Amino acid sequence: MVENLFEYSDDIKRYHTWNYYLRKKDFTNANKYFEILINVNDKLYEAYFGYVYSLIEIGKIEEAMNLIRNLNSLNPQTTENYFLLSKICENKGNYKESLDYLTQAISKAQNPHYLLEKAKINYVFDNYKDSIKDLNLAKNISQNKEMTQEIYNYLVANYLKTKDLISAQIYLNKNSTLDKNQLMYKYNLYNLYKLQGSERIAFDTLKEIQAYNPKNPQDYIDLSEIYYDLSDFEEAIKILNKGIKKFPQAASLNIQKTKLLSRIK
Repeated sequence: MVENLFEYSDDIKRYHTWNYYLRKKDFTNANKYFEILINVNDKLYEAYFGYVYSLIEIGKIEEAMNLIRNLNSLNPQTTENYFLLSKICENKGNYKESLDYLTQAISKAQNPHYLLEKAKINYVFDNYKDSIKDLNLAKNISQNKEMTQEIYNYLVANYLKTKDLISAQIYLNKNSTLDKNQLMYKYNLYNLYKLQGSERIAFDTLKEIQAYNPKNPQDYIDLSEIYYDLSDFEEAIKILNKGIKKFPQAASLNIQKTKLLSRIK
């Protein structure tokens, strides 16, 4: 898509990398093209941020830590360093420290990325009230369709955990207008049917999820989360191992495996 990268202005380069590859969670390509941008213009803050973020997501933590200093010098007022440090802590399984960094970032800037990441960690540790609060803030300032879908998915999941089926149905309906084929949408639908006592439809929906053929690393991550939530920890790790074998360059799968193993213990 960006083979002729050098023919574009800096703004278009940023669009093709930051707004496209990172949004699609294609961190390997994001990393490659942000590195090109840094070589073209080593004063471009957006390129450095995208490069460091993608390094974290592909597992190159030490390299990312070293480059965070460059971000500080390019933009001393930025709050994004807190976000990057939170991602590093989360990938290492240090969730409390990750939350601390996110809280610092949010206190300085109401960014939907920060709010969503904080909500996701709180959800994992059953802090549903705090998670819902941050998700409601995030949805009002969400920047794109993909982020809005993820926010809605987590809102539904939180409301299901707290047995607020009316609110869960509202956001499930909102998400259905965006994409009904998402794995997490289907899993939320399964849980809603189950809580409503519609056992047969719930069973059919679960079978559809179990028959799903993962197409990319994110699908394997989503499936592993589903099986983890179903308390089938062995299958969750097995799915990730299959993903790692199919996508050996996708460090996000190894990171997810480390996260799940730390939570299973």
